[in-house]
Amino acid sequence: MKQHISQLLQYTSVRLDVTDKDGKSWTGTGFFVDALDESKKNRIPLLITNRHILKNGETLTLQLRTQNDEGEPQDNDQFKVTIKDLQRTCLYHPDEDVDIVAISIAFLLNNAAKEGKKIFTVPFTLNLIPNAESEKALFGLEDVLSIGYPDYIWDETNNLPIFRKGISVSNPTVNYEGEPEFLVDLPVLPGTSGSPVLIYSNTNVGMKDGKMQQAGRLILLGILTGPLQENSNLPTNSNPSIVIKARRIVDIYKKIAEVAKVAEGKENK
Repeated sequence: MKQHISQLLQYTSVRLDVTDKDGKSWTGTGFFVDALDESKKNRIPLLITNRHILKNGETLTLQLRTQNDEGEPQDNDQFKVTIKDLQRTCLYHPDEDVDIVAISIAFLLNNAAKEGKKIFTVPFTLNLIPNAESEKALFGLEDVLSIGYPDYIWDETNNLPIFRKGISVSNPTVNYEGEPEFLVDLPVLPGTSGSPVLIYSNTNVGMKDGKMQQAGRLILLGILTGPLQENSNLPTNSNPSIVIKARRIVDIYKKIAEVAKVAEGKENK
């Protein structure tokens, strides 16, 4: 299957419907990231979002889509899953002050396969994330794109997100206020926290071996988190939003690798 990147990007994110133990519900956005483990043999597929979206949740519902035998998305064949006892599946960033959490979705993919369904996702890969060194190649002012599910605006019929375009308003090569974050003029509407923020130029790239391939300029910059000034009287378009740099996602993969090593050591004793 070969699709233009503008078609593929709409499948990188998913709407999150969260409910707490008292029945209160709220929404957010998550996106897919894929990496190989240290053996380079096994995939570790993760769903990434903000810590504040999941931390008080009891259940999480996702509306995923399937794919056919040719690997093409079946937009009319949705696969709804609800994760109960949510906190047992959450992999929080090791620094409690970092607003990032991951869920390993391997079990979801396996459960769907047992029902004869193959889930279609387009994950970002770690090579799309700039590290502290490669970040220096970015410009001080960048056009940015977010892909999320704002309440009342997302395409509920087709289960598709909304694209929003803006610019960085602080230099993305600099850690804003000393933290690995930067500011953008993209508003954080209800439901959009957890959206991926990226640099995207209109280039012809596609899928290979089930993964999005990099060509031209496609860079996962970070995660849309919240407005700079909470509960501010500033107009939405005057209150910039915080983006956590995507390299903090790599910290979670490192944590998974450390846990795996400990488990392997126990098994070998």
